[in-house]
Amino acid sequence: MIRHALTLEHVARALNGILVGGVVESCWTQEKGTLDVRFVNEKYRTQHNLHIDVSGDLGSIQLRSDVVRARKNSVDLFPELTNHACMGVRSVEGDRVVSLTFADRTLHILLYSGGKGNVVIEQNGHITDALHDKKHLFGTLPSFHQSEVILGKYYAALSTDSEHTIARCRESKAYFLLEKDEEVLFSLLPLEGWTISLQTDDVFDAIRQTVSKRRHHVRFKSLMSNAERELLREKNRHEKAIINMQRDDVNVDHAAAHRLVAQLLISQPSQNDAGAQSITVTNWDGVEQTITLDPKLTLNENAQKYFDKARRSEAAAAERKERLPKTQQRLAEVIKELEQLHSISDVRKLETMAKETTKEENAPSTKYREFELGEGYVLYVGKNAANNDELTMKFAKQNDVWLHARGSSGSHAVLRNLEGDTQPPKKILEKAAEIAAYYSGSRNASWTPVVYTLRKYVRKPKGANVGAVVLERESVVMVKPGLPTA
Repeated sequence: MIRHALTLEHVARALNGILVGGVVESCWTQEKGTLDVRFVNEKYRTQHNLHIDVSGDLGSIQLRSDVVRARKNSVDLFPELTNHACMGVRSVEGDRVVSLTFADRTLHILLYSGGKGNVVIEQNGHITDALHDKKHLFGTLPSFHQSEVILGKYYAALSTDSEHTIARCRESKAYFLLEKDEEVLFSLLPLEGWTISLQTDDVFDAIRQTVSKRRHHVRFKSLMSNAERELLREKNRHEKAIINMQRDDVNVDHAAAHRLVAQLLISQPSQNDAGAQSITVTNWDGVEQTITLDPKLTLNENAQKYFDKARRSEAAAAERKERLPKTQQRLAEVIKELEQLHSISDVRKLETMAKETTKEENAPSTKYREFELGEGYVLYVGKNAANNDELTMKFAKQNDVWLHARGSSGSHAVLRNLEGDTQPPKKILEKAAEIAAYYSGSRNASWTPVVYTLRKYVRKPKGANVGAVVLERESVVMVKPGLPTA
């Protein structure tokens, strides 16, 4: 209740005894919704910093000794107040308004909620300047008038005699920081069921600590929510991946079936015939089997096509077999991290976790597909168009080898030698090209052309679509799409 009308009465009374006679040295803002006003009193050789926050639920008026103006990103405001002395501070009864009067103008602090708070300068009934929402400048300022004090749910629960409660609040000489469950509350009176975390005779100290603790709670909840959401997202992703990898065991059977068909075709007497859409043969068990053919290809070429399908199925199965235990291990780790998450009560520990998660998310092995090809060479492959852009334009070094299937959509691939060599052997380059072709629209083709060049010869034209690039000095290698089998 740091913006409650009764609280603001205490704030105005305290400011009236401190700021009157002080001269405005400067006014500035360095954070959205805030204003800092520095008062200097030459007579008493004092300096006071009035910090005003009208940004939202944590909006408040504070006197702070720790205000340091940033060298950058701070903007001077309200020059008409500079070198003018404060003549008085008052609050409007029943409203969330505190006004500082000067010789010929008034600074009104409007602590309304819902983003409607503001700080305005008024002269002769007209607004001459404002912290924000300046479209009303030079308009007429709404008249502030005393209204009935609304206690709100916390004070109203103290007694059925509202006048007595209001009187108690106004006469209070102590200020309380109260806590219950995860709520933090400023109050002029103790409240039943709430724990008193702080009792002080300094209203600004109580407000400052309340705001600080509430910001801490908001930060903690935000970090906890984000951490839980990310872990649940990762858990669901790994669970789906495991299901898919276990289901894809059927690809091993597909590979065996494709290989059997290829062998049956090779065993036929006429290998150079083309034009047939199918052929019926007798398999090794003596059972007749009809095989679908590509009429443009000979029997031998159709056999090679089935061999290629078998090889691709086996390669995909091998990749999944290698990934499955790693994915299962990571899923177990994520489940354990979720169990441990809710035992954390320290915001600093959550901040450390958030930083570590960000580092992991930015690691190449997490952001891109990664293949170790031997001799110190590692191939990084993008996962989507935006990921391709980042891989090529931000991650890749100038002398890395860049690859992409020609004439087809697909992933960008970057080949890097961790030992610094920029001239990959032919077998390494071909392996990289096979993988680049596999992660393209030409995955099922028998042979795919793959272009490659150094990253420094790849550029992105201004206004180009996500993932679109232009190449120079490229070369082409023909490969069969596939993943490493070992």
